[in-house]
Amino acid sequence: MLAVIWRVPALPGLGGSVAGAMDGRRFALALLVALPVLGAGAWLSPAGMGLALLGAGAFFLWYRALLLRRLGGANGDAMGAAACAGLVLVPLGFAPW
Repeated sequence: MLAVIWRVPALPGLGGSVAGAMDGRRFALALLVALPVLGAGAWLSPAGMGLALLGAGAFFLWYRALLLRRLGGANGDAMGAAACAGLVLVPLGFAPW
């Protein structure tokens, strides 16, 4: 979700006002905060974490292209849908293990 907020142009509305506060520094801080969880996942299942990150990256590239083609950017609903997709993709990456 944070990658969508940071790298997809925001459309006008409440989602756009939230996305306007995101910059590279805040994105890096969010990754730093998430690092312990990512590290724990990699320690428990390196292959699962790799698969989860690969799936998340592939989803981001596809979803960004879809949003730009269909809407011309991201609105609040699109940002929320990215969060829901992350909640599904990451556990699926660990499912085989």
